[in-house]
Amino acid sequence: MRRASLLPPQWVDEAQSKLAADSGLRIHVFHGDKRVKCAATLAAEFDLVVTTYAHVGKSFSTGGPLHAVEWRRVVLDESHEIKNASASNSRGCTALAAGRRWCVTGTPISGNVYDLVSQFAFLNLVPWSQPAFFAANGGNVFDPSTSFGNASMAVPLVYALRRVMVRHTKSQKLGGEDVLKLPAKHERLLSVVFTDDERAAYDAARALAVAQWISISALGASAVSRNVLGLRSLLRPLQRLASGGALKAADVRVPDLAKEAEARRAERAAKDAAAAAAAPPPAYAFKPDPSAAGGAGPSFKAKSAAGAGAGAAARAAEEEVTRDAKPVVSAAPEADEECGLCSELVEEPVRTGCGHWFCKARGPFASASASHGARARAHAGRC
Repeated sequence: MRRASLLPPQWVDEAQSKLAADSGLRIHVFHGDKRVKCAATLAAEFDLVVTTYAHVGKSFSTGGPLHAVEWRRVVLDESHEIKNASASNSRGCTALAAGRRWCVTGTPISGNVYDLVSQFAFLNLVPWSQPAFFAANGGNVFDPSTSFGNASMAVPLVYALRRVMVRHTKSQKLGGEDVLKLPAKHERLLSVVFTDDERAAYDAARALAVAQWISISALGASAVSRNVLGLRSLLRPLQRLASGGALKAADVRVPDLAKEAEARRAERAAKDAAAAAAAPPPAYAFKPDPSAAGGAGPSFKAKSAAGAGAGAAARAAEEEVTRDAKPVVSAAPEADEECGLCSELVEEPVRTGCGHWFCKARGPFASASASHGARARAHAGRC
């Protein structure tokens, strides 16, 4: 089945704004309860199908209709979203059947150069889609953990990029005309004037934030990387103070990252102690000890070392998920967000500390079903 093109949702407005009202372009938004779930209908009755990464990942995991169509073209907008090659959304995009594949992004490299590998995999750009080949032919040059080597090692990667990438600039012309026509940019710098009380509060909050940054950055780059979310949270009170408005004391409180980390460690230790106290005592079996007088001295040992090891491994895995649990808060998203479990727009939205959105009834803290609960625990372990 081959007919339609698969594109992200925001392209609906783009397509409608660029085409005449009587163009006859048949568009279907593959989202929500009214989405067409028949692959044959998707392929034959629509020219443009728009959907989300979450729906592509779900279709991949469940054998859904998106993966039963041979698409004319698949376009990934903000394609750096698939930089994690092991994520189901990324694997789902790569598994789509399509004659033409586009990656559209302003930031093809948002973390490090290896963000390109999964995008190359989507484009079927072999052998660059193979991590080992990518690393050996230029990737390691940009790895900050190495000595950067010789810049000439990057030549093969640059050569490949020049042949698969179209880079647009504001000065680019097509047929003698500017490709992009923007109005002139005007900048105005507006100073925020604090009252004496506001200045005192801002300076105090800034001093606390700076002190914590100096303390953590002194431990090295790895410490900064581990605490990047916490460090960003230090800016939030300063932003709120500069924005003004009715603020509560909690709104401008600068978090104490060291104290919060110590509290988490104490909580984990208490949970470990409680789990150890609640664990059943090991089972022992009697075995004669030939070294004892008469060969009948009592000797005890654990009944099953293998069984004990398996139980310890299971407890360790469960404890690891518990340790990695993220704080959850009720919040209003700035834009439409999808539940990470049901892939629908969030209802009564809540956000985890790692930035993921869930419906309140389906989050890792209040699962609606056993399957949702298992997936939520898996989410906690990943992030």
